[in-house]
Amino acid sequence: MIAAPAAERPPNGRPTPAQPAVSLPAATVTFEPAELDLFANASHDRNPLHMDAGYARKTAYGERVVFGVLAVLKAFGLLPPRPNAELSAIRLEFRNALHPGVTYQLEHTEDGDAIRLRLLDAERLLASVTASFRGAAASLGAGESRPFTPRTEAAERQLDALCEGLTVEGSYAPSPDGLAQLIGRLGLQDRGIAPGQMAALLWSSYLVGMEVPGKHGLFWSLDMQFAPSANCQGRSLDYRATIGRSAPSLEYMELRGDLACGGQALAQARLRAFVRRESPRANLGRLLDLLPASAALMGKRAVVVGGSRGLGAALVQALATQGCTVRAVYAHSTDEAERVRAAASEAGGCVEMVQGDASDATWYEDFAARQAASEPDILICNASPPIRPLGFSVANMARFADFVQTSQALVSVPLAASAQALAERGGWAVVISSAYVETLPAEWPHYVSAKYATEGLVHWAAARFPGAAFLLARPPKLETDQTNTPAARVGAAAVEDVAAKIVRRLCRPRPDAGIAEVMNAA
Repeated sequence: MIAAPAAERPPNGRPTPAQPAVSLPAATVTFEPAELDLFANASHDRNPLHMDAGYARKTAYGERVVFGVLAVLKAFGLLPPRPNAELSAIRLEFRNALHPGVTYQLEHTEDGDAIRLRLLDAERLLASVTASFRGAAASLGAGESRPFTPRTEAAERQLDALCEGLTVEGSYAPSPDGLAQLIGRLGLQDRGIAPGQMAALLWSSYLVGMEVPGKHGLFWSLDMQFAPSANCQGRSLDYRATIGRSAPSLEYMELRGDLACGGQALAQARLRAFVRRESPRANLGRLLDLLPASAALMGKRAVVVGGSRGLGAALVQALATQGCTVRAVYAHSTDEAERVRAAASEAGGCVEMVQGDASDATWYEDFAARQAASEPDILICNASPPIRPLGFSVANMARFADFVQTSQALVSVPLAASAQALAERGGWAVVISSAYVETLPAEWPHYVSAKYATEGLVHWAAARFPGAAFLLARPPKLETDQTNTPAARVGAAAVEDVAAKIVRRLCRPRPDAGIAEVMNAA
């Protein structure tokens, strides 16, 4: 590692007394989508988790994620100026995802030539920075740069290909115009990050997001030590990075990298990342093992709200295997919806996928009117907005209320449109709740509140429309996009098991009228 220079002593040779750390007033930070675009243009990191809303929607994060290095740079832009200073070392840790449009809190502590930053959502730590500074080195001046052609698409390296000893090397340079725009937008002038150091930080994002691991990478932490010759504005960086540790069972890897500029050492880095797996998809073969094809629901018609992915996709296919005609409503995932329809068709089922927003009363009324001649016998409400941890604080109440309102509408709108017809036809209304109403996870107060509100509505509807049968399913944590991270996946149940249990229940006699049956669908 590159050693930081020894602390200077005053002329009398006596050490300067240590000064206590100073905590400065907290600030707030909000990331705009345009800033993600600026960072991508400057760094050439175009990983789809950050840049493609459709792709990000199918991950555990539900929407675009802020680049970790961008979050750190924006935080630096809010600090007091540090003219004639440059970084000597920096450590970044990215604990949890940040998202555009959300206001976060920034804590800032100064301790001599060192700072500590923390980005939080209420009391939940999202990212932390520890950095030390020294006097700025003289610039190397302009020089020749090796040609650099950035990737336009992230490499797709699977876990088993990320072996210890794998090395990537080459040259790297941020976009000059893009970097200038990013620095201006974030106010990074005179913040103690020399041009070469800025390039090195952007390189770390590019390396993890586009090269190793690439498309499936999740940047976890960075340790970088800088040589005093860090100021190399306008030059490309030469780099060599090697996987020093790979743990496929943990979906984790560690890289060690060396950076040079103009033939002189610039920095040494240690980068850690997780490697995401592709999300599991409902497996028709497994469903048929659990729920053999039959005509138990032949002649019945079902509407499944939220039927393109996860449990919804498994429910659509399970209904189709029992002879049911299914209309599945989905919001965004057209490719996934077509995959579900095709799989059900292979099994002889009749499935129509309909794109729309089931929480929009106007849209859903029009959808219901179009199927008036074939009212459903079964309504399954499975959809949910993206579920992210949310701290319980006054500052988060707008996000809290929006989540509960949207979740409730995804059940109340379809149920209001269909309850009377279901009662007249002696049909079923199935609403997917969650075992979390019993386990009460600490970081999901909004989700628990939404599910309790939904369950209350279902109990009311069961009493108000006794001609219909009502089933509240409380599945455990499931193997879906939502749990597709190494930690969240532990202990998750297969969606096929839950879907088969729910559809099997629909093939048996109805519960007592006026009472909502609760199924702990593990």
